Amino acid sequence: LIGDLGAQIDPDPDPDPDLEPNSGGHEPTPSFTGGCFHKDPRHQERQSLPLNQVVNWLSESIRTSSSSYATAPPTAALLEAHTVAESAWRDFFEHADVGARMACRGTGGRGGPTGALTLWGNGWTSQRYREQFHIVMGDVDAQPFPSQRVRDLTIALAEQLKKIASMLLANIAPEAESARLVAEAEHGDPSVMDMFFYFNTPTIVALKDMDTPVEVLNMGDHVDPGLLTLKMCSSIPGLEVLIDDQWVSVEGCTANNDPRHLVVLGAEQLATLTNDAMVATRHRVVHATDGARVSLVFELRTHSDFL
Repeated sequence: LIGDLGAQIDPDPDPDPDLEPNSGGHEPTPSFTGGCFHKDPRHQERQSLPLNQVVNWLSESIRTSSSSYATAPPTAALLEAHTVAESAWRDFFEHADVGARMACRGTGGRGGPTGALTLWGNGWTSQRYREQFHIVMGDVDAQPFPSQRVRDLTIALAEQLKKIASMLLANIAPEAESARLVAEAEHGDPSVMDMFFYFNTPTIVALKDMDTPVEVLNMGDHVDPGLLTLKMCSSIPGLEVLIDDQWVSVEGCTANNDPRHLVVLGAEQLATLTNDAMVATRHRVVHATDGARVSLVFELRTHSDFL
């Protein structure tokens, strides 16, 4: 795993005066120890970085990663937006009654200026191991929100994540970002924002032809269909990524075990547009014993006709 994120980022055009300078004016190189990401010791007390440094760091990390996976401290604005949105959604998932949940169901169908946006699964849904609230960025009001406040906090967070995703894609695959912007202007934005609530109730099942019962995952291993998936680490662990045939805990591998880090995963459209020069990051969600898990996830997508 050594070197999977071991790239030097580009010099920042507007360097942060709080950072101790080093040779060449570069950000210190991220590194792996036992599969875990660690910041330079001079940064261990820092909870955020300027936007250009975040994007540069992530760009170089993804370019050199065998799994197209990267993590970095967030911007201060993103950290604040995520903190308040996560709290609001936890309150909804833990305290809203059945009627309030059902009132947030979507109607499905198509949306956007040309009807190109698929709204299937919008709003609140309940599955066996989790609840979910799903929105399409090009038609954010296709379903009711729990409240105007929750709507505003969610859109503010999604816009922060989309801005970083757009800048990041422009760095690592500029032609893909140009095509995405053209498609979005014509047909609307198919990117999605999902709020997940994992119950974290372990379920043990005995599968046919297996001698030993196995624990069912919160979400089995998979890759996402879009361009890039961005999320902040959750306060409750569970996300794992596959790196060099090893499952690595994301929340357990940030510097000082700080959960407030930004995570980026490559997805299938990115792999297609780069001819697999960048791959879709395989990941899963396992059970944790720390309580229910809230995970707020943004996925940058483009229309399939532009692939």
